[in-house]
Amino acid sequence: STHVEGSYSYPLFADGSGPESVRHPASAAVPDTPTAPVAVTTPRTRKPGRSNVVAVTAERTASGNPILVGGPQNGLTSPSLLFEMSLSGGGYRSRGVVLPGAGPYVFVGRSDEYAWTSTSGEGDQVDTRAELLCEPDGSEPSLASAHYLFDGNCIAFDRPPAASAKTVSRSVHGPVIERGLVGGRPVAFSLQRASAGSELFASLAARRLNRSEVSGPDDFFGAMRWVTFSGHWFYVDADHIAYRYVGRYPLRATGVTTELPSWGTGEWEWDGWVPQSELPSSVDPDSGCLHSWNNKAAPGWSTADDDWGNVGPHRVDLLIDPVCGRRDLTLAEVVAAHTDAGSTDLRGAEVLPVVLEVLDGSLAPTAHLDSVRALLADWVDSGAHRRDIDRDLFHDHPAVALMDELFEPLVLGVFAPRLGDAMEVIPLRIDAGARTTSSSFGYGWYGLLTRDLERLLGGPDQGAAMPVHCGNGDLDHCRSVIWDAVADAAWQVGQFQLPWHRGEPERWLSPTVPGDQVLFLPVVFDPVAMRWSNRPAYEMAVQFR
Repeated sequence: STHVEGSYSYPLFADGSGPESVRHPASAAVPDTPTAPVAVTTPRTRKPGRSNVVAVTAERTASGNPILVGGPQNGLTSPSLLFEMSLSGGGYRSRGVVLPGAGPYVFVGRSDEYAWTSTSGEGDQVDTRAELLCEPDGSEPSLASAHYLFDGNCIAFDRPPAASAKTVSRSVHGPVIERGLVGGRPVAFSLQRASAGSELFASLAARRLNRSEVSGPDDFFGAMRWVTFSGHWFYVDADHIAYRYVGRYPLRATGVTTELPSWGTGEWEWDGWVPQSELPSSVDPDSGCLHSWNNKAAPGWSTADDDWGNVGPHRVDLLIDPVCGRRDLTLAEVVAAHTDAGSTDLRGAEVLPVVLEVLDGSLAPTAHLDSVRALLADWVDSGAHRRDIDRDLFHDHPAVALMDELFEPLVLGVFAPRLGDAMEVIPLRIDAGARTTSSSFGYGWYGLLTRDLERLLGGPDQGAAMPVHCGNGDLDHCRSVIWDAVADAAWQVGQFQLPWHRGEPERWLSPTVPGDQVLFLPVVFDPVAMRWSNRPAYEMAVQFR
């Protein structure tokens, strides 16, 4: 979680009334068939690139002035989705990036005295509502019905006069996305979004930032109250760093199960908004560090219902470990930490050490697999980087190819025996490794696997009600599962090696093409590529004095 002042946690935003509230089964409207997309979501193939940032307080820097490095990670394209712009005159004084056509303000940038940036918030701002279909004359409704029940009245969906068959209908909650049956009754599923219709208010915040009308963290917080969509926003000037989680977040009716569609008939409506004063925020934290790579805002704060991968270890750890807690930092050192994180494989840095700890003390099935284990351990010790410093089109460490072949079979070996077919419908892709559009490791089963293995080893009992999946909780059985996955990965990689090197894993070659080449979109018309780096498309490094 992004650091917030003290140890305050946020237990009430999951269902509007706290973790002890009873969830009322009557609020849920689960479709009769799992084919409805609101009931079961197929594992997503990708998410937006998102962004990262780390900021340190004056006490942590060599100059005595705070440092901020970060920016939007929206993927790499040619031409770029972002362009740099400077505003000077007419009361404006700013420089930064803007989306084409989305001006006239810089949305990530700086004035002469302060800078600001953001990462996407992943907040829980959307609910799926089941609108119970009806007919005004009281006849039996069908899936084609144009009316729905709300507050005891049978009202018509909102449709323009010249609407065609392709025109989306709207209820009082939002656009209709699907129709289906719940308990045999026809319903229309609509999306209710907290920020709907209020997005342009964010321009009021951008106007203040671009006109140098902010003087300190309190002013920054005052400006950001106008942003209603979910986001992490960061601020730095010559003396302070600050963080504010922004957005409009609904207080759900008591008893609503937010992970499932709820009825839109009127009795389960939102009860207002989370007060601005209760949103996570921080100014010059005692830790000396603020950070985000699209992780959770604070302990206990709920992320969106469809975000199943926000479980540690998280890629933000790659920024925290080399920066937070250090002193006498220079701007160059913080930039270097971003560069270092950009070439680090999260699976090798944070997941593989726990896997090797489980194997520690066990005999490898063969001498060959023991050398494979040693190769993986050496990669972890060297930083688990995906680099090609000598530009020979092969990774500097041969274990990269092993990791690419190992992770998904390992997750399946650990979880599939118990979860079975459920793994095919859980809305979380197993692995989001090195992506050809740069942004990587933003979601996946990294934390789920790590937590399971840590519990097997007697670590913190996070989720005590859940069984240990690996080997059904038996250490020796779990080791066998891991060794089987390692053996399969080693065989796969070995098949592509020179015959006389197959028995020597330390001499294996791990090609960077095409997996670790960033192909600039649109690929068909622009074949230019660069070596992979998990970094923002536009990165701001700033220190005011």
